[in-house]
Formats: sequence, C-alpha cells, structure tokens
Amino acid sequence: MAHNFQRPSLPYANESLQNDNRYRLLTRSNNRPPTDLMLDTDFNYVIDGMRQLDIDIGSVAAGILPGADDPNNANFVPTTDGAGNISWTLISDINVQDSSISGSKLIPGTIGTIQIGDGSIISPLLATNSITEIKILDGAVTTNKILDLNVTTSKIADANVTTDKIADSNVTTSKILDGAVTTNKILDSNVTTSKILDSNVTTSKIADANITTSKILDSNVTTSKIADGAITLPKIAPNVLTPAAVKADQIAANSTTVYTNPAVQQYHPSALKFSCSFSSTSSANPPFEGYNATSVTKNSDGN
Repeated sequence: MAHNFQRPSLPYANESLQNDNRYRLLTRSNNRPPTDLMLDTDFNYVIDGMRQLDIDIGSVAAGILPGADDPNNANFVPTTDGAGNISWTLISDINVQDSSISGSKLIPGTIGTIQIGDGSIISPLLATNSITEIKILDGAVTTNKILDLNVTTSKIADANVTTDKIADSNVTTSKILDGAVTTNKILDSNVTTSKILDSNVTTSKIADANITTSKILDSNVTTSKIADGAITLPKIAPNVLTPAAVKADQIAANSTTVYTNPAVQQYHPSALKFSCSFSSTSSANPPFEGYNATSVTKNSDGN
C-alpha cells in the first residue's frame, strides 16, 4: 500500500490522533515549549516501536495472512493484486514463468511418465546415444524409421535372411558368388534346357554311363563318332547283316542279297583263278608268290 508522508502545516492539529495535545497538556500553557526530556522520551519510544515493528515484520508467517486457516486454501499460495488484496492461488502453467524451473530444482525421480505429455519429448531434447536397446519396444522400429542404406551386412545375423524375406526375382546374377550354387541348392528337375548355354555341357560334366539310349537323338551317332573296332559281333543284332555268299552264289553271279565271302570269291566268273611269280631260268622252281599254284615246270621258252 502506497503512503505519501509530508510535514503538516503549522499549527498542526488532528483530533483523531491519540495524544494530539500531549505537549500542551504537559506544559499547561501554549507558550511553554516541551522540555528535552519530553522530546527524548517520545523519540526513544518511537525508535523502540520501529525496532519492534522490524522484528515483527521479520517474523511474519503464513498463519497470520487472511485465509491461511481455510482448509480450501491448502496447497495454495498467497498472491496480491497490487492494491493490497490477498488471494490464494493454485500454481498452474500460467503462474510459472517460461524456463524458470531448472533441472537442479527438481528432486530426482519426481517427473514420471504421467507428468510428461504425449509428444512432449522431441529430438533436440534427447542427448546423443541416450536411447538404448532396452528403451525400444519390441516391434517399434518400423521400416520407415530405418534410413535408406542403413541396414548393413554386419547388422544382419547369420541365417536371418529367409526365403520369404527375398522379393521375387530379386536375387540377381551379380549377387551370387561364383561357385556358390551347389548341387544341393538346385531343386530336382529345375535345370531346364533354356538354362544351359549352348556348348556348355562338356565331357567332364557327364558322369560315366549316364548317356542312355533315350538320350541319343535318332541318326545322331555318325560314323566319325564310332571308334575303329568298337562295334563287336555281340553288338550286331541278328539279321541286321546280309548272309555270306556260298560257292554256288559266286558261280551264279546274280545274287543281290548276299555279301562276298573271301573263301569262295574266286568262283565268281570275273575272279582270277590262279596266279604266281617264278624264276624263268630254272626248269622247275616253286613260285615266289601266287594263288592256286604250287609249282611251275619250264618245258621250253615261253612254254
């Protein structure tokens, strides 16, 4: 409450104040001034009163404020309106100045989950590396929370990329290590003709005894593919070859269904009956070589 004290005009008289005529009564005459004892006594009294007032002001407690004994004001704080009026107010957001409550003023553990509003903890308020694994709820890291190219090889546990995690047609040739597709990785009957490059099934890739009759196309075993002497008699089916000619066949010289037999070929009309070579200087000399001739006798020159 504001006060504006100033010296009053003389003579000063205020009938409403106690002892306003104290000195006049004591001096019995308006012409007699107060004595030094009177003034000293009153001034000492005033000073003692001010000293006691200072002590009383220092001892002011909430209990002496109006409304302090009202149960409805429990946990409320007194405020003034600047005009000498006291009211009791519950502290709310509007009573707390921005940034006025620092961390050092909070008792550890006093701010729990229910004290933090939804969406109130934003990124700038989080310290670096302060979100640990145990703070992340299972299933809470969704695809859109992972930055592109941030799932590295070291982050994928061994054997954790399962078949259903690979999109169709997403394992390209460049992603398969050379020699990494082993036999047991190829499903039975899944290497089709179109998957084998022309001329890429080499001899070393064919296991012994694995080319069966049904695998050879008709008319595809040519003469150049048969080794000399490789077709033995057991491999020739009965009645596949024509029969051998006999002597009568050779003499008749008209069959088209038999083949020439070396043992009787000389009976063919066109065949040489005998031949030999011998020395003409001897009257009797075995031939050097020949056929159907065992000896030669010289009768005379030219005979």
